[in-house]
Amino acid sequence: MRKVTIALVMVVLMAGTSFAFGIPKLGGKSKEAPAFSLDDAMAAQTDLVSAYVAGNKADLETKSIIADALGLKEQAAELMMASESINEGNAKDISATQAKTENAQKAVSEKMDESKDLSADAKKKVGLSLACLTKCVLSYKTAAGLSKGALESAQSVVKNASMTKVMSIKNDLGPVLSIAPKVPGDLTSVVATATKYVQFAKNAGVKPPSDLTSALGAL
Repeated sequence: MRKVTIALVMVVLMAGTSFAFGIPKLGGKSKEAPAFSLDDAMAAQTDLVSAYVAGNKADLETKSIIADALGLKEQAAELMMASESINEGNAKDISATQAKTENAQKAVSEKMDESKDLSADAKKKVGLSLACLTKCVLSYKTAAGLSKGALESAQSVVKNASMTKVMSIKNDLGPVLSIAPKVPGDLTSVVATATKYVQFAKNAGVKPPSDLTSALGAL
């Protein structure tokens, strides 16, 4: 009986020692490490925001140059001011900035539909606008390629964050959580606009840059 008692005591002591050193129970599963770190998510966010900001700035600048070519001086100034106001620090507000220029963008589109014969100076400006449009399309294409991975990494980090840090992390990753879901739809809109601008330029006798036609053909 005494030997049995001693054996039981030894088992209990060994079990206690095992748990003290963090050895898991038999059959238990250790928690897997998160697939992405906060640093990973922040780096992905930086790349996405950079491309998205560049695309939007170039989009509004393109429309400003076209507006100027068509004699819409007021709209040209408004669109250029909006383009210059966008930066990586206010990326979450880009949709609002674009919305404020909606009337100016509509005026440019309508003027393009009415315009037929352009002066030599106007054609030169259209050519400049297409160079800017190339940057817009390529930047959006880059953003589209980055958006899915950036969003997945951000969502993973938020999901695995502790209760005490989750709100702070959501705030840090606010730009990517806000921007990434919009990119595919924005790219579709940009491609439609770019296609219209390319056709307008061709009708006016202005040859579009090969980089632009290649980028549009690949989308």
